Amino acid sequence: MKRRYNTRQFEELIIRIYRTIEGVAITSDVIVGFPGEKELHFQNTLNTVGKLGFAGIHVFKYSPRKGTPAAEMPDQVSPEEKEDRSKRLIELGNRLAHEYAGRQLGKDLQVLAEQPYEKDDKLFEGHTDTYLKVIFPGEKNLRGKLVTVHIEEVQGSLVKGRII
Repeated sequence: MKRRYNTRQFEELIIRIYRTIEGVAITSDVIVGFPGEKELHFQNTLNTVGKLGFAGIHVFKYSPRKGTPAAEMPDQVSPEEKEDRSKRLIELGNRLAHEYAGRQLGKDLQVLAEQPYEKDDKLFEGHTDTYLKVIFPGEKNLRGKLVTVHIEEVQGSLVKGRII
């Protein structure tokens, strides 16, 4: 894809960020199925994403755009293979997001209260500065306020807690 960096440089940068900024949450966008991508390349992507432990990933399937060099490249990946790879990478991303959320258990986090939780009107939802979704008991007058929430439970990639 004509990136000006390679995997090793990318890994070194991410690791340096983790070592420098305590509590940082890093996400990444990943494209699957670029022309010429073989299963070995995709396995390397899975390994790199897993090794770097992102807080989340956004997965996109490559789609050719008329008039671009990539649209004319040989070895186009089949739609079925792109779908399979996308699902596998999304599964890894969900696991990594759950692991990141789990590392927040027992912590007191600042949360921007955004709105009542759609699944239970006795709860409120908001996000931390690392974009972690937090659910907590609260009332409508919390909207737009920063609150401190003690994290007590993980559900997938979100956490639940109580205002302290």
